[in-house]
Formats: sequence, C-alpha cells, structure tokens
Amino acid sequence: DRFLITMERQKIPVVICINKEELFQEEEREKIQDMYEPCGYQVLFTSAKREQGIQKLREVLQNKTTAVAGRLRRGGTFLLWVW
Repeated sequence: DRFLITMERQKIPVVICINKEELFQEEEREKIQDMYEPCGYQVLFTSAKREQGIQKLREVLQNKTTAVAGRLRRGGTFLLWVW
C-alpha cells in the first residue's frame, strides 16, 4: 500500500493486476476488489499460465508507459513474458 500512496502523491494512475488468479477463491477476489476499487483503483485478475485476463490487461496498458512493482517471482516474470 505504500507504493499506492507514492503513486497517488505523484498523480500516476494505478492498475492493480493480480496474477495466478486460479489460486484465489471467489470470496478472496471480491474482498480484494472491495478494498481497492472504492479507492479508484482498477483491479485485474490474470493467469499468465492459463492466458486468462491477458487480453484485458493488454487493452488497459495499450499505448501507455508502464512500470511493474511487487513481488516478481515465477508468476510475475511469466506474466511479462506472455505480454
């Protein structure tokens, strides 16, 4: 959340993308959306492995300069590779 505050102060729009959506129950997804969407953040759930949500992510990021932040382990780097 510190990263979000930093982006907010700089007036940089943020999209929250959570990869490996298959690991989340619907309840968990709703809880995350309920936490961030009222604050004005778009929340996307993707699965790079299953190629779900990737097209939507591409549409959201099209023609934009993009920075990726967070824990980039195997899932995050795979998401960048699919991109």
